[in-house]
Amino acid sequence: MRSRLAGIVQITVIEGSKSQVFHIARNLLDSKAPTFMSAIDPTEHAKRTAVQLTDVRIEVFDHFVDWIEGRFYGYNWLLLSRIYVFGDNYGIHTLRDFVLDKIEADTTSFKKLCKSSPLDWIDSEMAIYVYGNTSDKSPLRNILVDFFCMFTSPLSPNTAPILNLSAGLNQYPKDFLVDVMIQRLSAATFEQYCKRVAGANEDYQQDEYVPNKKRKGM
Repeated sequence: MRSRLAGIVQITVIEGSKSQVFHIARNLLDSKAPTFMSAIDPTEHAKRTAVQLTDVRIEVFDHFVDWIEGRFYGYNWLLLSRIYVFGDNYGIHTLRDFVLDKIEADTTSFKKLCKSSPLDWIDSEMAIYVYGNTSDKSPLRNILVDFFCMFTSPLSPNTAPILNLSAGLNQYPKDFLVDVMIQRLSAATFEQYCKRVAGANEDYQQDEYVPNKKRKGM
């Protein structure tokens, strides 16, 4: 049997009535995801050559294997969020950080953003999933809130075509909307503070400038 071959781990993912068997090189698994096997079996992980998982979708684990083998491509944010949560649950911080980098890279793709609404990127299903499977201080939550606020801000040049958002917001988790409101209020407060500081600096420069003129004319 392949799972008994030296250096091969057999992982069976069971999702409801479906199941799929994956075979991964042990050295590759330990190199890219060193905490994975120990998260499954903290005491006997070094000896295990076959394991079963029931807490992850087959699709998510399939993309995890793609990532291990260097075949990871771009996916929608809901799937990326599921992969992030899988990495977080199994302590695979490099996978989690990889997903965050992918999402952050997407947020800077202005050509895409200008043609769509934030609700197309962060739909209610995704927001519900993320807020139901991450902690309050999760970096993934922070990225989603920052992105949503950035591209629904009156100060953003990309806001004009995407302002009609209210119709779908009632489907979103309350915690997400509260975080968005807090972020928007914090941004507005910071902007007002910057304006006050800029105004104070301008007044200070003007005060300094007038005496110099007077001294010059003496």
